Amino acid sequence: MEEVQSTFSFTPAFQVSVISYLFNDATLFRRFTKYIQVSYFTEFQFRDIIEIAMKFFEKYDEVPSKTSLLNELNTTCIRTNGRTTILDYQNYVNEIYEFDFNEEYVKDEILQFVKIQAVYAGLKQAYMTMQDGKKVLDIITESVSIGNKIVFDGGYDYKKEVPSRIKRLEQGIRTPNQVPIGMIDLDRVTKGGIGSGELGVVIGQTGIGKSIFLCNVAIGACMIGKKVFYGTMESGVESLAGRIDGQVSKYTAEEMALKTDKLTTSIMRLSGELKMKEFPQGATTPSDIANYVNDLIANGYKPDIIVLDYIGIMASEKRFKDLRHAIQNICQNIVGKIAKRFKVPVWSAHQSSEVVQETDIGKLQAQPQKQKGNRVIGISGIAEAKVALSSECDFLISLNQDAIEKSQVPEGLRIHVMKNRLGPTGGTFHMNIDKKRFIISEAAALNCPTGR
Repeated sequence: MEEVQSTFSFTPAFQVSVISYLFNDATLFRRFTKYIQVSYFTEFQFRDIIEIAMKFFEKYDEVPSKTSLLNELNTTCIRTNGRTTILDYQNYVNEIYEFDFNEEYVKDEILQFVKIQAVYAGLKQAYMTMQDGKKVLDIITESVSIGNKIVFDGGYDYKKEVPSRIKRLEQGIRTPNQVPIGMIDLDRVTKGGIGSGELGVVIGQTGIGKSIFLCNVAIGACMIGKKVFYGTMESGVESLAGRIDGQVSKYTAEEMALKTDKLTTSIMRLSGELKMKEFPQGATTPSDIANYVNDLIANGYKPDIIVLDYIGIMASEKRFKDLRHAIQNICQNIVGKIAKRFKVPVWSAHQSSEVVQETDIGKLQAQPQKQKGNRVIGISGIAEAKVALSSECDFLISLNQDAIEKSQVPEGLRIHVMKNRLGPTGGTFHMNIDKKRFIISEAAALNCPTGR
């Protein structure tokens, strides 16, 4: 049994973070300490601290302050045990009340800690009562069920959540953790951008500006103080950083080379943060991305928004004969394993199967004036992905520039709202795209949707 204990043990540093996490939130303390036993902790100081805190909470319905805990330790433990002094506890108590831990990491790991220690305690207890088979089975069953009891979700309390809903209404916020897109018309139709657990996807032909759009979303979030993670499977991080340099500085590559001081100043003025990572094309699954984000969080970087470039060159979690099923699997896992798990908005892109050939210029020029420039990519323009994207995305837009526009007004771009769970659908907006500076900017709207 001692060998089992060493296998299941957690480091003292981690155990300090567990106690600190619980002391920082009375609701968590109440929930977890119903099931945590002091024997789960390896150091006698931890066991004494938890036991005293639990008794204090039972009496006062709050977690003890640092002063209260030290006083109780001095009274309860030290005076009754001449072998210990307050110095044996002081360093641990100081660390616990510093609340210096990676919250999301401890949140993920604390359940494993309780589950594993509960099972070990159950095995040990069962070993002591091996002569009673039914009792052994009951002990093991109870130990394994501890984790399920802790994570019980009582659901959304409609009346209790009224204050938070009212506060969001007053602030004009649709849902928690919204991040604006940074383009007036799109922010209007999404009521402030996509938010926690939501997926936005931009569709377009090769070279039309999908990656430029995603870069604009990323740096727009960074400009308002958000932490951004950009996962790329298409471009190297140096190339991607160069594009973003252009967006931040408003310089072309040639201008940046001559104005490096101003470029550096523009970048350093950003109030947010941006981390980028290149992943293997065609071999990276949403789980791979999720694991990397989890490592980022464990190292102190919790993204507010995630950008993935792009869906079509990611790998599905399972193999499928049909590409449409693979894309649906990718989208479902982006939402479930990334957007909802980390409670962030996710932006990505997908390539359109619809291409306007240069030979169509004559046909377009022959059209009546009112029909020119109005052709947009709709759901049918994404062929094998239309079911996946139309069902899994919360906000789906297409970038449009037909052959005649490309030849006569290369900076002209039309953004069409293909699907919108967040507001009105069907609007088409004029934008300008500067591919030398990697910027998409506002222009006059073609039509403003009233909702559907």
